[in-house]
Amino acid sequence: MTRISYRARAFCGAPTDFFTPTALLLILGLALLSQVSSIWIPTRDGVSYLSIARGIASGEGLFRFGSPHLFFAPGYPALIAPAFLFSDQPFLLISFIHWLLSIAFLCATFDWFKRQMPEHALLLSALCVANVSVLYYFRRTLSEAAFMPLLMCTAVLMDRALDHAGSAKGFKYLLLAALAGSYLCTVRFVGVTLAAGFALMLLLKISNRQITVSRATLLATFGVGLPVAAALAVMYYDRAMAALSGDHLATYTDHFTRHLFTLPERFLTSSRLRIQETGRILIPGMFKAYGGWLNPAMLLYVPLFVAVIAGWYRMLWRRPSAMLFAFPFYLALYLIWPFDQGTRFMTPMVPVLWLALAGLIVDSQWWTQRFSPWLLAGCLATSVTFFVADRLEARKTTAYWKLIETISDVVPKRSRVAFMRTSQAYSASPFSALCLLKFDRRCSEIRALPESEISPRIEYIAVLGPASSVSGFTTVLRQEDLTVLKREKNH
Repeated sequence: MTRISYRARAFCGAPTDFFTPTALLLILGLALLSQVSSIWIPTRDGVSYLSIARGIASGEGLFRFGSPHLFFAPGYPALIAPAFLFSDQPFLLISFIHWLLSIAFLCATFDWFKRQMPEHALLLSALCVANVSVLYYFRRTLSEAAFMPLLMCTAVLMDRALDHAGSAKGFKYLLLAALAGSYLCTVRFVGVTLAAGFALMLLLKISNRQITVSRATLLATFGVGLPVAAALAVMYYDRAMAALSGDHLATYTDHFTRHLFTLPERFLTSSRLRIQETGRILIPGMFKAYGGWLNPAMLLYVPLFVAVIAGWYRMLWRRPSAMLFAFPFYLALYLIWPFDQGTRFMTPMVPVLWLALAGLIVDSQWWTQRFSPWLLAGCLATSVTFFVADRLEARKTTAYWKLIETISDVVPKRSRVAFMRTSQAYSASPFSALCLLKFDRRCSEIRALPESEISPRIEYIAVLGPASSVSGFTTVLRQEDLTVLKREKNH
C-alpha cells in the first residue's frame, strides 16, 4: 500500500495510528483560517444584517437603516455587533468571528457524527466543512454563519440531555440545549423545527418506556417550550414593528399567508428548488447548475434526492435523534416557501444529507477505500474554485470604496440615492456599489434605476461614468468618472 493510500484510508475510516481525531480536527480548523479576510463580499441581506449590528453596537437599539422594523431576526447581528465597537468597517473582525463559528460548526458536527456513525465521523465532518455551499456562506455576512453552528450545537446538547435524562448531568445539558435552541430561533425562525424533532424524540422515549411521562414533560417544558416561546416572541416583535412602520407584506408570516402562488404552485416550485439545492450541495462541480424541471442536471438531482430521503429514513430507525426527526419538518417548511436564494435553505442540513447518503452505502468496502477519498477531493476542488472566484470578485469590489468615500462628502447619511452606471470602467458588478452605498450612507432606499424611473423620493443621483443633465436635479460634484446630482427644492 502506498503512503498516499495509507493516509487516505486513515482519514476515511480505516484503523491506523497515523492520525488522531484531534490532530485532524486541528488541521481542518487551521485550513478554515484561509476564509478570514478584510474584504467584504456584499449581499442584499448582508447589508441589512450589518445595519442592525451597527445599531446594536452604537446603543441605538434594534433598527435597520433607521427603521424599527427589522424584517430579519436579530440573533446573528447581535453576535457580530461587538466588531463595530472597534471599527466602522470591521470586516476583518467579522470574518474572524465567522472563523470561530466555523470551528464550532466543525466540532459540533464531528460530535454529532460520532453518535450517528462513529467509524466515519471524521470523513463526514470533513465533507461538511469542505462543502462549497457551507464555505460560500461562511464568507458572507449572512445568518447561515451563526445558524449552522448553533443548529448542530443544539442538536448535540439535546441528544445528550436525552441520554442522561433523570440525572443532574442531564438537566445541565437540558438547560444548555434550551438556551442554545432559544437563541437559534432568534437567528432564524426555522430553528423551531429542531424543537419539534426533540418533541418526537421524547414521544419515542416514552413509547419505548425509557423515560416517564412526568420526566418527558419536564424535558419538553425546557427543550421545546423555551425555543418555541423565543420564536413566537421574535415573530410578534417583527409584526408589531412592521405595523408601526406602516410596512405591508413585510414579515415572513405575511409571505406565507398572502403569497401570489397557489399551494400546488408553491409546492411544485419549492420541490424543484429544494431538489436542485440538494444536488448542487452534494455533487462536486454542480454548485451553479440549476434551471427548470427539464434541466439536464435534474437527471442527477432527482435520483440523488430520492436516495437522501431513503437514507434518512434508514438512519432514523437505526439511530434516531432530534436532528433527524427535525429534518422532515424543516423540509416541509421550505416546500411551501417558493423562493430561490441559491442554496441557503438546504445548506444547514448538510450533515443530515451526508449522513443519509452514507447510511445507504457505508457498509460497502468500496465506499471506504475507493470512493470516499475521491469524493472528498472533488468537494475540496469545487470549494477552492469558488473561493478563488470570490476573492477575485471581492478585490474588484474594493475599487468602489474610493468612490463611496467621495460620494459621502456631498451626500448626507440616510439620504435616498439612485445609482446609475454609464461606463464599464469598473469591472465589478454595480450591485456591489449599491451595497457599499447602503452600508456607508446607512439608507435602504438606494436603487439602480434608469433615468425614466427615478422616484420622486430620490434625493440624490450618483452616476458612475459620463452623465447628462437630469430635469429637477443640479450637479453638486463632477469628477472624471463620477457625477453626483441633488434634487432641487422645488421638484
